[in-house]
Amino acid sequence: MARTPMRWPGVRVCVCLVAVCGGGAWAGPASGDAEAMDAARVMRPSSALGVHGGAREGCVGGADIGENGLLFDGGLPNQQNANEMTRWLQAEDFELTQASVVASIRFWTLEAAPTAWAGVCNYAIYEDDGGAPGAMLESGVLNLIGRTLTGNIVAGLAEIVYNFSFPAPVSLEAGVYWIGLHMHTGCTTIRSILWVTTSNNFGAAGHERFECLGAWEPNGNQHAFLLYGEAQPPGCPGDIDGDGSVDVVDLGRVLASFGLCSKDVGFDPDADVTLDGCVGEADLGVVLEHFGAACP
Repeated sequence: MARTPMRWPGVRVCVCLVAVCGGGAWAGPASGDAEAMDAARVMRPSSALGVHGGAREGCVGGADIGENGLLFDGGLPNQQNANEMTRWLQAEDFELTQASVVASIRFWTLEAAPTAWAGVCNYAIYEDDGGAPGAMLESGVLNLIGRTLTGNIVAGLAEIVYNFSFPAPVSLEAGVYWIGLHMHTGCTTIRSILWVTTSNNFGAAGHERFECLGAWEPNGNQHAFLLYGEAQPPGCPGDIDGDGSVDVVDLGRVLASFGLCSKDVGFDPDADVTLDGCVGEADLGVVLEHFGAACP
């Protein structure tokens, strides 16, 4: 049966994608297969591809994300579409309903070969600019917690779930932001790693930058991801002693535990404002930023 590709700015995808949810090893194209090495942003359904043994809902897999709670639910993968994220920088918006400390992220990819990933995942967090990524707030390289084949095979591509932690927990006020992800060391090589879409997401369609440069362009899709961390209770960030203000007492407690972590003698858990298990520059920064503030 002939199929006509649907074209989006960041991916060329064929219709009629079907996921096979199973626990066996991936039997996709080998690294030398011409089809696997064909045009960069393609997911092909095979006419013989079907759901063998019945589809299983929720085959998401993945390592333990840690003790952090779910802050934002960007939806689970629907295996219907995807956008390439090695030559393109991909971004999705998210909303925090209260001030939060974001510690880790989970997302899903489709990959042409298990060895496609070069071992690097770059991230950036942006302000929202009217439904598109705005000014960049911070960027860095995520730390891998786990990478697991889910058992889903979509058009000959293996679905993989990634769990990453941020190099340091990210403190954000309530509001709308964008998370940008890029899965390679450079932006000019295509390794056929695609961010899987979802049917349940927030806000605007995803955006992308070709070769990580230039203007952001809508990619026509929304992508599956989850953010984990800790929501901050109403009050004053940095009010360590809970007296209703951020003052020299709070500053003194941070300085007294500065450089100590949870296993160290003398560690003050209340001075760990960012909840990363240590008292350091980030905690001091929160106290200094809100120094002199009174709780509402």
